[in-house]
Amino acid sequence: PSSPTVTTSSKRPPKNIEIFKTKPNELLRLYVEDGHLRSPVAALFDKKSNPLGKAKKLWKAALRPNSLLDIMVVSYDSEGIKSTYNLTNTKAMMSTLDKVREENVTDQESKTYYSIIRTGQLIPFDSAIFLSTDDLPDDIEHQLQASIFLLKKRIRVCIHALF
Repeated sequence: PSSPTVTTSSKRPPKNIEIFKTKPNELLRLYVEDGHLRSPVAALFDKKSNPLGKAKKLWKAALRPNSLLDIMVVSYDSEGIKSTYNLTNTKAMMSTLDKVREENVTDQESKTYYSIIRTGQLIPFDSAIFLSTDDLPDDIEHQLQASIFLLKKRIRVCIHALF
């Protein structure tokens, strides 16, 4: 007596996985132009030399010249928030980026989480913060508070890790 043979075959064709390659400046442009975010959105810049220089290049590459843009530019250093600018077009944004100067590097802990909280207080519910830094936040005493605050206000945080 022969035993029954079980064959399993799938009639479905294999799934094709699509991989989209998007440049960082194109991805940033998509986020900034997202119609589901409430204006103004915020660009939060770490004023250390390395991340600030890279962030300026990224933002200038991402922005469409002479376009409307409702954005708040915020910079911070080891002491906290240093400057805020409310801007309404890309020309003003590019000009303002040139005005933001790097901080003198100190060994003090960063104020990243604290700066996220303060920036979140300046923008509306359902908005976004675009953080540019090259360092992991070390002000962990503000981490939980920042997380809860962002969740309650439904603020997205997009981090540009510029390592």
